[in-house]
Amino acid sequence: MVRRAVAFGFILLLVLSAGGCSRNESDEAGDRTGAAAGKQQEPTEAARSRGISAADRGPEQRPRIESESVDLVWQESPERGIRVEVTLSNAVETELARAKGYVFLIARSVADPEAVGVYPWSARLVDGRPDRAGDGTRVSFLEKERIRAFIPFSGEEGQYDSVTLFVYDLDGGLIIEEIYRVRSTEGMSPEDEGALAL
Repeated sequence: MVRRAVAFGFILLLVLSAGGCSRNESDEAGDRTGAAAGKQQEPTEAARSRGISAADRGPEQRPRIESESVDLVWQESPERGIRVEVTLSNAVETELARAKGYVFLIARSVADPEAVGVYPWSARLVDGRPDRAGDGTRVSFLEKERIRAFIPFSGEEGQYDSVTLFVYDLDGGLIIEEIYRVRSTEGMSPEDEGALAL
């Protein structure tokens, strides 16, 4: 009888200690989960961007090309023509989406309407405008893009009086059409009236 009581007590002790261990482990796990849950109440920006759908973040703006500056200098030697430096910028702040398009420069002379210079040199014009948008110089940039070009004068006398900047998107839609006039033989600046930005 005493043996039975000791055996029963021993079994009871084993059962209680096994139950106590599992209860302590689950309590500790609950404490860890609660602490971790408290820390995750404020996710990081990276976690927020991964965990929130694009619809919930709001619409992302598409990159938009703008002309930041156009510097034009007439030169007489070693070859007559215009040196051009165009700076384009992306009007939308973005870390991944690139502004993309095609650029043309068309130089004209009032004294000699037949004297027309085009950049890129291989581009064709139809009715004074680029024939195909894809024939332009392709640009692709996050923040800024600088284009340097030389347009030789194709006439006998005089010089170019204006340069028109055309920028098209990848689908061939016109983004920018701006006219810059010659102010002097030392340089040029944008026309105050008549510069057209679409």
